[in-house]
Amino acid sequence: ASRRAMSPAAPLLRVAIVGGGPAGLLLAKLFGHHPELDVWLFERAAEAEQWSARSYSIALSDRGQAALAAAGALEAVRAEASVARDATVIHAADGSEMRRPYNAGMSTNRPALTACLAALAEGSGALRIVRGVGVDGLALAAEEDGPLEVRLSDGRVEQFDCVVGCDGKWSRVRAAAAECAPAAGEAPWAPETVEEGSWGILFQPGELAPALDPACMHVMVPAPGTPGTLYGLVSPLPGGACHATLVLFDQILSDFPELGPAPGRDAARDWAAGAERGAGDDGAWREALERCLGDRLPLFAEAVRTSTSALVRPRTSWLRLGGPQTYAALGGRVALVGDSAHAMTPST
Repeated sequence: ASRRAMSPAAPLLRVAIVGGGPAGLLLAKLFGHHPELDVWLFERAAEAEQWSARSYSIALSDRGQAALAAAGALEAVRAEASVARDATVIHAADGSEMRRPYNAGMSTNRPALTACLAALAEGSGALRIVRGVGVDGLALAAEEDGPLEVRLSDGRVEQFDCVVGCDGKWSRVRAAAAECAPAAGEAPWAPETVEEGSWGILFQPGELAPALDPACMHVMVPAPGTPGTLYGLVSPLPGGACHATLVLFDQILSDFPELGPAPGRDAARDWAAGAERGAGDDGAWREALERCLGDRLPLFAEAVRTSTSALVRPRTSWLRLGGPQTYAALGGRVALVGDSAHAMTPST
């Protein structure tokens, strides 16, 4: 397909980027430096992301910062969407601490990083960002070297020379390419879902607790030998807020069955530490969580005191990615980037 773009008289090479998260937007910003490309980015969500299960802190390593620098985005992200990250501090329930330094680290969160990259990408070259439209399927063209037919969620079918899947762990592009692979004489990708014995509860306190250093990632662990297994993570975010995640394992259910994972999708719960008990499931859930944290992670309980709601996640799952060990398919016309391109490893 790329041969058509090499001729000065040929039309622009049409590229579809699927997924408007950090990977897709960074790729769009990079492609914006190439005037021979006609780039479209499709994001299934109609609105920019706010707080959700994916609002976790993102630590930007040297490699991450190098990728941002290559796209000319590092300084903007540093100024608008990041906080300094000096160390990880591990807090034990007995009050002791262990500090693990970072080297010139940066930390951000997904909504802030996405907003910053979207603003930069929208000013880059021949790029169109289409929100509220995803990709539902792919089809090979009749001619051997022809463009791919891309079936969009709004019912349209468009033709693109290349499709890049940046649509995450459950990539629809990866699945659609696997469906087309036999017709192209290729072996398909074959992801397998594996469920873990753990899940998370997410909080977004209005501010970082005074006892916690805003330049550090904080990990809270119970005292050795405490029945039930859990730990807490508190990550400072731009603007003085923070994100907190409580990770629980199946062993906790023998003492606190109310704290089990959500069945299949995220479940919002009312939460205010120390608030008057209400009737119904949320009241029993909140009381169980307060007892659990007070016994095992008192510092985490203090850290989420200003949260008014919590998001209970389903049981964690990860992918074992079988099939060809490659990031490209259909003769190089489909590529995978980010979480769509690799197996997601377990957290236990």
